[in-house]
Amino acid sequence: MAAKQSGRARKDRARDKAKVARKLVLRKEREQAKLKTIAKARARKERLAAKEAGVLERRTAKRNRREREAARAHGERKQKAEQKRTKPAARSGKRQGKEPVKQRNQRDKGKSKTQEGEAPKSPQGEPALTVVGATAKVLSHVDKRGATRMVDVSAKKVTSREATAEGYIVMEPSTLALIQSNGLPKGDVLAVARVAGVMAAKRTSDLIPMCHPLQITGVTVDLAPAWDDHLRITATVKVKGKTGVEMEALTAVSTAALTVYDMCKAVDRGMRIEGIRLLEKMGGRSGHWVAEKK
Repeated sequence: MAAKQSGRARKDRARDKAKVARKLVLRKEREQAKLKTIAKARARKERLAAKEAGVLERRTAKRNRREREAARAHGERKQKAEQKRTKPAARSGKRQGKEPVKQRNQRDKGKSKTQEGEAPKSPQGEPALTVVGATAKVLSHVDKRGATRMVDVSAKKVTSREATAEGYIVMEPSTLALIQSNGLPKGDVLAVARVAGVMAAKRTSDLIPMCHPLQITGVTVDLAPAWDDHLRITATVKVKGKTGVEMEALTAVSTAALTVYDMCKAVDRGMRIEGIRLLEKMGGRSGHWVAEKK
């Protein structure tokens, strides 16, 4: 009886040892598999980093090459324009006679008054306005005495008006990539800039002295990459009122661009804001106007 019990005890001990050995083997295999997974992930991350560095390097080289070509082309265009300007001037100087004495004296008299700080006078004795091209452009924010004023729009009709403006902010390609991946410490750059543009459009009359406060009916601000180093900002403002919303659209674009700079200046202080202009306006006495394409 004792022999049977001792034999059973030995079998139990052998079985327990086998179980422990299997557990150790399984644990070791799991650890090795985990190490392999970590090594693969590290290698994949290193490959992606190297690939991204190569892409950034190629983009930088491409941008530098494009800037050199643009500078060279600009220099050539400027040189050709200078040559064309000097040649016709030389020919016209030979053909044309001298300017009449009376006309020259009147011109010199007006120029001397302007240089002394006195505005040229019209035949009625009022300050004359600057002539642009063939017709005079009347400045609505200047009265007959030359003082600034807010335009009285009481007699105008309430109509639907709309204006669209655009602008660009130039930055490093890596900065634009961080904006798109939401990798900046201050948060979602595009969302904050969009809200800032809407808020600025509503507060334009507080920033621009002669602007009328308006009950704006709609503001849309969009931000999207234009090139690998340009972020394009557009703003469209709508209103039913007696005056237009061009300044509101331009203010929205400007404030959105400044907000992008503030959010990203920690990684790229060399950003540039440029190309802010009115693209289109509708409604009002002047009707529909569209900017010329660049």
